[in-house]
Amino acid sequence: MEPSSSASLGFVSLLQSIKESVHRLPLRIRQVYIIQAAAWFGWFSFLFYATTYIGQLYVNPIFESHQDLSDDEINKVWEDATRIGTLAMLVNALVSFAASIILPMLVVPSEKQEAAEASTSSSNFRLKLRIPGLSLRRAWLLSHCLFAICMFSTFFVSSPGQASVMTGIIGIAWAVTAWAPYALIASEIAQEDPGRPAHRRARSGEVEGASSLPYVQEIDETRRTAQKSANQAGVVLGLHNVAISFPQIISSAIGSVIFKALQKPRGQPWDTSTSWVMRLGGCAAILAAFLTMRLQEQSRRK
Repeated sequence: MEPSSSASLGFVSLLQSIKESVHRLPLRIRQVYIIQAAAWFGWFSFLFYATTYIGQLYVNPIFESHQDLSDDEINKVWEDATRIGTLAMLVNALVSFAASIILPMLVVPSEKQEAAEASTSSSNFRLKLRIPGLSLRRAWLLSHCLFAICMFSTFFVSSPGQASVMTGIIGIAWAVTAWAPYALIASEIAQEDPGRPAHRRARSGEVEGASSLPYVQEIDETRRTAQKSANQAGVVLGLHNVAISFPQIISSAIGSVIFKALQKPRGQPWDTSTSWVMRLGGCAAILAAFLTMRLQEQSRRK
């Protein structure tokens, strides 16, 4: 019984440690975590089931016209359907790649980024591309809305071609999702400790003419501070991974219930179970959009 008790205490201690780590984080980072939890509930549905959804649209008219297909023929039809679904995901990846290059040039940077660009030779072309008022938060908000619209478009999409176009459009939202939350977290961490490098240089200058013992103490303090900062960054990214992973477990469990209730036998047309799973993901995206609206723009600290 002792190993079991020790494992139980260890798990409780882990949960307590996670709770304390979350409470120590800035409010804005905690808000990003909550938004990510809602968003990834929907993203898991799309990323995991999109190929099956598009394949189902391909096989529907075939199975309806030929209801006496053998198992081998059904498998051959589904092989073709899988290739079409994979091609649609390739379109999604290409659009996402292009959007990842273009979108950062359209977003208006924060005050600190503007100051950094002012000290460098930023091209006038890049400055002209920026859309006034399109902050990083608003771009993330729009990506949630775009994803939700695409998920609810499954009510009207009826062919693999239409689904491929929808999947390509989602590539734009995916590009923002893979970029915006990390940028928001990084900018918040930077604001929490905006002058650390300069502070270190100033402290080092103070001890240049002092005895060796204070100098060694200063170096030790600097190292401890750097180690603490690195540990904090690890905690932030680790908790962010938890916020992404946990909703995927819930989404998978709920999706299993939907499949159990709605999925038709293999070879029958018009199976809508995958569509309903993706529509549920659209509802999660609406929740993520609502939470993003409540996320304040980055405060400008002096």
